[in-house]
Amino acid sequence: MSLTLISVPVGTAAVGESSNNISSLLTKLEQTVNKLEDQNKFLEEENAMLKKKMPIWKRNYPAPPQPLLQKAEPEPVLIHLKVAKAQRLKKAANIELMLAIL
Repeated sequence: MSLTLISVPVGTAAVGESSNNISSLLTKLEQTVNKLEDQNKFLEEENAMLKKKMPIWKRNYPAPPQPLLQKAEPEPVLIHLKVAKAQRLKKAANIELMLAIL
């Protein structure tokens, strides 16, 4: 995601300072959005890798006998929930960015 910042001449120092603050906030929000996009991409790749390897793990490590099953750890859960959370955070950051621009 890229943003184009436009500088507008201002009449007072206070307005100029708030313009600098908005510019700083926009830069920080853009960095946050970029980090979230990177994290989302990483989580999607990891999720795809886990989906590919899960059948192999199940084949190589069959389920334990029934009495041991009660003590066993739960089966690893795919990280699609983390991907969804990253997408929600990205959406929230985009909304904040749009509000800051207004």
